[in-house]
Amino acid sequence: MDQSSQRAQVFISCGQRSEEERKISVDLQERLQKMNFDSYVAVDHQSLRAVKENIFHELESSEYFIFIDFKREKIVGKEDSKEKYRGSLFSHQELGVASFLDKEVIAFQEDCVEQKEGLLGFLQANTDVFYERDNLVDKIIDKIKERSWNPYWKNTLKFEIVKPYEDAFQLGQGVSRFFHIGVRNLHKNKAARNCYVYLDGIQEVGSKRLLQIESTELKWAGYIYPNALIQPGSVRRFDAIVVQFPPYNLTNSTPKMKFNQFTDSTAYVPNLPVGKDLEIRYAIISENFTMIKGRFLLKVGKEINDFKLEAL
Repeated sequence: MDQSSQRAQVFISCGQRSEEERKISVDLQERLQKMNFDSYVAVDHQSLRAVKENIFHELESSEYFIFIDFKREKIVGKEDSKEKYRGSLFSHQELGVASFLDKEVIAFQEDCVEQKEGLLGFLQANTDVFYERDNLVDKIIDKIKERSWNPYWKNTLKFEIVKPYEDAFQLGQGVSRFFHIGVRNLHKNKAARNCYVYLDGIQEVGSKRLLQIESTELKWAGYIYPNALIQPGSVRRFDAIVVQFPPYNLTNSTPKMKFNQFTDSTAYVPNLPVGKDLEIRYAIISENFTMIKGRFLLKVGKEINDFKLEAL
């Protein structure tokens, strides 16, 4: 599998008030790219919708989090001989979300920033203090290497077609072709627990007619229970759809399509049209991973090799 398709993303929470701060974030992104990481620099958004659609989405999609706390307003009334400043409110808010999402954090704080201000005092995060901005990017890269951050993984599941189908022969009853879709766990060390497969929608390609479906679990390939575990870095297939072909000595018989569902009621079985290409949508729900959805095209024909299942 192409490793570039599963690169870990680093969320960079870094102030953007000055040209110097913006240059640090750009330099850090360039260094991370050379190390084969993807990266995202958080920019202060003025609307709640922008925050929800950009910041929250990118935080959830990132595997690592870098917190850079530049000095902001001077704290008035401090009795210490050294001047103290507040840190970046926006970066502290992002740190709180990252902590809630259980992201691995590297934190750097400017030496003149009040150490126990904001969320750092509550999260008890290990923070490195920097005194000069000129070599900050080098210090962050050194810390990444020290932590052995790995660019080749993602905290997600992914659909893929590994082995397209398997045929099962029954004497006098023809052949059933089981079309399979794989679900790969891209995490480096976390198993995906209690994974379930559901139909998310069926649509006729030509007419765009949506078929009525009920919520039932589909069957994992070679497994008799609806919930399965997917080990880190491994793939597990499920029965996407089954096409039953009659014996060749029968005439006027058409292939029949069905889903391997966990149900004891025919009312929960979709009524699939004959001879129509279908767009089928699937959803994977896991106990400890974000739900994923995928769209696939089932090309329908008359002969066994006319049937194809392709990702859209």
